[in-house]
Amino acid sequence: KIAARKVGQGVIYVNIHENLNDSEGLGRELARAINFKQCISFMGQLARKIMGPDSIRFEDSKWESALNAFERAAAVYKKKYKKLPVLVFDNINVLDKVHPEIIDLLQDNAKMSVDSLKYVVVFVTNERSVLNRMKESSAWSRASEPVTEIEDFTEGETIDYLVNKRKVCNDAEAKKLHELIGGRITVLNSMATRIEDKKSFEDIKQNLFTKISKQFRKAEINEGQLYHEKVKPLIKALLENDDKGLEYNMALEIVQDDTMLDELLKANVLAYHPAKDTLTFHSRSVR
Repeated sequence: KIAARKVGQGVIYVNIHENLNDSEGLGRELARAINFKQCISFMGQLARKIMGPDSIRFEDSKWESALNAFERAAAVYKKKYKKLPVLVFDNINVLDKVHPEIIDLLQDNAKMSVDSLKYVVVFVTNERSVLNRMKESSAWSRASEPVTEIEDFTEGETIDYLVNKRKVCNDAEAKKLHELIGGRITVLNSMATRIEDKKSFEDIKQNLFTKISKQFRKAEINEGQLYHEKVKPLIKALLENDDKGLEYNMALEIVQDDTMLDELLKANVLAYHPAKDTLTFHSRSVR
């Protein structure tokens, strides 16, 4: 999102929230991103009044209306600047949990848009299951760069982000935070927001460990839970190889349970690195 704002015109950023339920919700997010207010035709309004809201055709839906508005704007942008605009869908892993078919819809749309040279679509996710689903589609062949991974911040980059960009602490405090949580950007962003809310380091630390405990419980790896014993050799192997990560197939060989690995990824206990096909702990604090 920050990068999209920095680039400025030509990049539309759509964040998919956890509570998104259907394509209509996606339409609302796209409409908000392009500052578009849906207008239903007079005949559409009449049909709705006489026959009820279900009488509105798909073409009159929020998703279709917002997409059409974006495509019109994209055509104007392309003509003026001689380059394609970019549409970014962030956090699409949310869709995989509630409405995976919407991912297929977006991917098909991305394929058509690039084939017709209208605009470029970028999908952002942190889950392996989404990549696997997308790879199964014929649209995957249109990806010029199938997977680009955003690396964690180094200590220097963390200090620069917290001190100079977010302006929430000094160098020593930023270094202390990096030692606690590492350079995972989403975690750093969350911590910076908590500092802005006047939370102390100890409050942040306690909140973080409480959250991690919930993640462990969600992944069912706490003592007495389903995967507690099975996860032990995997954790040991990860601790021994955390600098470079553990190859996914090697991790699968250790636990003999791909469902368990998926649960660890969904709960943000582990992170998947598609470029190298490896697993690591999701952040330093998890380790």
